[in-house]
Amino acid sequence: MRRNAYILAGGKSSRFGVNKARVLIAGTPQIARIATALKGDHWDVTAIAQQADEFADLGIRTLPDIAPDQGPLAGILSGLIDLGKQRSHYGLFVTCDLWQWHPLWTEVFLKETSSSTDEPLLYSFDLETSDKVSFVPFPCWLHRDCLAILSEDWQIGSRSIRRAFELLSARHNRMPIPREYLPRSFNTPEELERLQDEQRD
Repeated sequence: MRRNAYILAGGKSSRFGVNKARVLIAGTPQIARIATALKGDHWDVTAIAQQADEFADLGIRTLPDIAPDQGPLAGILSGLIDLGKQRSHYGLFVTCDLWQWHPLWTEVFLKETSSSTDEPLLYSFDLETSDKVSFVPFPCWLHRDCLAILSEDWQIGSRSIRRAFELLSARHNRMPIPREYLPRSFNTPEELERLQDEQRD
């Protein structure tokens, strides 16, 4: 199975103050960190940003959002369009502020896909706690057939990731994940600092 991964990097980073994808962590731009980790786990990486050449200087193939500043759903649609051109059935979607990539996630996505008999449209993780199940939208593993469903919703004005997942709920494989493998990201400098402190400890 071909491994196409899309890094969503078209946001304004308004809560962070500067472009999160470009913030330096140990001297390396954040998006380059994630791209390198994905490539090391045998993924073909594409970034989706406001401009097609935005990360050319980092050697990362980049596609433009179908609509700038419209949230991650725009990036997902851009990736799904490309996925069809690549003739791949599934694509991995992650955000540019993902702190680290766990190869275990790859194993789970591929194993679940190969063992499924009904070909779900969407795979994602859930954090199970004693009293609730948390919504964890990224990383997610989307089938190219999601494009028609999500495009129709986009045309009537929806920009919500939660609603997009609800539309796919009938063919959504929600996989429980232990807390230690919960995807973590940062939206503010303070959140990034906490992640860096934890890594140093």
